Amino acid sequence: MKAPTTRASPTKSYMWLVRIFPLTPIRDDDHARDASRMLAYVLSLSEEDPGVVDYLDVLTTLVEAYESRGPIPDGSPTDALVILMEQRGLTASRLASEAGIGRASLASALRGVRPISAAQAVSLGEYFGVAPQVFLPDRGHDSPRPTAQPGEK
Repeated sequence: MKAPTTRASPTKSYMWLVRIFPLTPIRDDDHARDASRMLAYVLSLSEEDPGVVDYLDVLTTLVEAYESRGPIPDGSPTDALVILMEQRGLTASRLASEAGIGRASLASALRGVRPISAAQAVSLGEYFGVAPQVFLPDRGHDSPRPTAQPGEK
């Protein structure tokens, strides 16, 4: 079998990015988290560089393929967060520290007192290597639970 011909040699910037983070299929959550961090980095680079654009296209395709590997169970953003924490054996305190989120606000979100903010969703998405939308109440789920009815204490 004859090898296919390439359309052009990869640019230096593309090869430099490949050396930093090789483009291979994503097979686990840790790799997905690293790929998400790399995506954030590449998005900060010049979009005028064809090598950066090509690398971004391929890395985005790999991340999307990993994220679409199966149906996501229906549940609230808090449910998703609890499941991800359990899978990694994380305490709320450790997650808050490692993801750069305030402990009190994370605890309030986990108790259902307050929803996860957009900024927290971005931090959690980067930390877990998932889309921030996983942590946002886009389907009417996870609204804050009232602590008392009007007129009650």
